[in-house]
Amino acid sequence: MHPKIKKTLLLRIMAASSIGTILEWYDFSLFAFLTPILAVKFFPQGDSFIGLMLTYTVFAIGFLVRPLGAAIFGHIGDRVGRKKTLIFSILLMSIPTFLIGLLPTYNHVGILAPILLILLRICQGLSAGGESTGATLFVLENNHYKYRGFIGGLLWAIVGVGLLLGSFAAMFVIQNSHYPWLWRVPFILGLLTGIVGYFVRKRTPEPALFQELIDQDTIVKFPLWDGVRAYKKEMLRVMGFFALSAMITYLVFVFMPTYATSVLHMPLADASLISTLGLTGSTLLVPVGGFLSDIIGRKTCFRLGAIGFLLLSYPLYLIISHGTLQSLVIGEMIFVLLAAIFQGTINAGVIEQVPTAVRFSVVAVGYNISYSIFGGTAPIVASYAVKLTGNLAAPGLYLMVGAAIALIATFGMRETSRVPLQ
Repeated sequence: MHPKIKKTLLLRIMAASSIGTILEWYDFSLFAFLTPILAVKFFPQGDSFIGLMLTYTVFAIGFLVRPLGAAIFGHIGDRVGRKKTLIFSILLMSIPTFLIGLLPTYNHVGILAPILLILLRICQGLSAGGESTGATLFVLENNHYKYRGFIGGLLWAIVGVGLLLGSFAAMFVIQNSHYPWLWRVPFILGLLTGIVGYFVRKRTPEPALFQELIDQDTIVKFPLWDGVRAYKKEMLRVMGFFALSAMITYLVFVFMPTYATSVLHMPLADASLISTLGLTGSTLLVPVGGFLSDIIGRKTCFRLGAIGFLLLSYPLYLIISHGTLQSLVIGEMIFVLLAAIFQGTINAGVIEQVPTAVRFSVVAVGYNISYSIFGGTAPIVASYAVKLTGNLAAPGLYLMVGAAIALIATFGMRETSRVPLQ
């Protein structure tokens, strides 16, 4: 193929993946960022802490079904193709998000309101189970260049853009909370994600490596079963890396505004602003972390990031627990630097562990099991840890657990940064 056409095609594929990923993570993160408001709208208000915990439970349910979504979408992705999987996943995310914006509240229909919210959150969770892995494969299985880490870091930054959009939308709603209906608008706008994502992805071809499997008639009949049986250690390693990644995302970025307001009693507007700035910094620096992994290796970057979180998570939460704007800024910015090293490496680092024929199933299931266990439950665990121990820095101890798991996952890992993707 002519180099110019090939480059143009790669850019189009990145656009198709990125647009869908941005919009999908905007949809999924809105629930987390608007948790304080949703707690009031969908649960009885006798005890604000119980209302918050019930909302976090609904938030966690979206994660608990993600492994099921990963198994379903992974099977379809390895059997039928990455393209069809991504088209379906974005529709399954955007329509429930739109419907959340139309739901009646607890004051109107009582217990039916949280039940409907749970059902729609389950649909979102199933969709998210296939989206992130599929979007990454959509690009990297076309990329034969040596800077896979940098491109993988760009793709992870795209997730940050989606989270940022959700954060900005939530910040706008919070700062204009005198309009009781305004919280619905960001969810209703989620319908646009399905429309845009569907048409962009429909016009994009299958990744080159998967197309080779089709051409050679080497598609695996039971990819998850065959993948887990042949690549047990690799799947456990993927789970280990994503355990820390999940905790970084939800303890350092998504959970931080609620922690700062409900635990440290800081103004919600200030906490949301700092969290948004932290997400912005992470989004800008993650591709640098990916590029660094191309230079010094995936294994080295994974270890640097994991050791950094292991040593600094608790001290940084101690700083943040002072409850001042300055302490929150200092803690968040140091966390951002550590996150850039680790999460910038993760996209390329994990997909290089398994071959194309079973890659979607193995990586998606490993990723989503970890995000279910360590991501969706992180706000609940952190909040209860603070309440039970009285230690305001307790979330830092939990983050250290994730760092230790990720560090263990690097043992026995082969260096893959200079090995062609198979």
